[in-house]
Parts: sequence; structure tokens; C-alpha cells
Amino acid sequence: MQTFTYKAVQKHFIYEMQNKKNMAKTSMFVYAMMVFLFSYLALFKQIDDIPCKTVYDCPSAIGHYEWECYDTRCRKFYFDSEYER
Repeated sequence: MQTFTYKAVQKHFIYEMQNKKNMAKTSMFVYAMMVFLFSYLALFKQIDDIPCKTVYDCPSAIGHYEWECYDTRCRKFYFDSEYER
């Protein structure tokens, strides 16, 4: 039968606690990277390939962009606010 001393148990307990802290830090880092990367991808995702048959199938004007149906795809066109249509 193996006996454990207080020091051996204490070292094992300290090792386990440090291991749990590192695991928590690693999982938080992975979570933060996923949030950052997915928000980055969602921000810069191109939505110019919306199929359409008429201009009414395209989204409405947002900011300085206007959508038009061109070659069966909705395309985004930039226009200056001084020269609005």
C-alpha cells in the first residue's frame, strides 16, 4: 500500500490548480479569437451576389450606396450625398 505525505499531496494539488488555470486561460483565448474572427468575417463579407429579376428584388439604399439589378445580380453603387438621385 502506498502512503502519501502531506508535501506530495500539496504538490499534486498545486499542480492541478495551475493546470486548471492554464486550461481556463487557453479556452478564453480560443473563445476571444473565435469572436474576433467571426465578427471580422461578418463585417467584410460580400453580399453583392444577391440574385434578382427586377430592381425591387434588391435591398433599399443604405447610406451612400444604392442597389440596382444588373445582369440578374444585385450590385451596389456608391453615390455622393450632394448628387442624390
